[in-house]
Amino acid sequence: MGVKLLIGDRLRFLRKSARLSQSQIASLLEIDRSTYSYYETDKTLPSINLLIKISKIYSITIDELIGNNNTLSFYDSGSVLVKETAQSENDEFLEKIVKLSDLNDDEKMLVLKYRLMEDKTEITKFFEEK
Repeated sequence: MGVKLLIGDRLRFLRKSARLSQSQIASLLEIDRSTYSYYETDKTLPSINLLIKISKIYSITIDELIGNNNTLSFYDSGSVLVKETAQSENDEFLEKIVKLSDLNDDEKMLVLKYRLMEDKTEITKFFEEK
């Protein structure tokens, strides 16, 4: 039950930190926006397959995503999320997200779709030829 209380806040924090909309994430996950909204509001939990995809999108481990390793800690103070920055791992984690948030929407979607690709050999070959 503890995971359920954190997962929605974590999903919302990650998405907003990357400056992505619910629609963009839902599109990458191939689900309805309303379904993704249910994950952020803890009305339902994503499947393990979706957790794997989400962790790939943000380049984090599933443990980081579900709060199983104390890398991130969230406290809900009203509607504002407060991040606890007790560990240097947090800075590295947030740095990844901030870099993603600096991209425009098209660039973000390309990076995120690349992260979700199972076989990256063709695209890697394409860029090596250039």
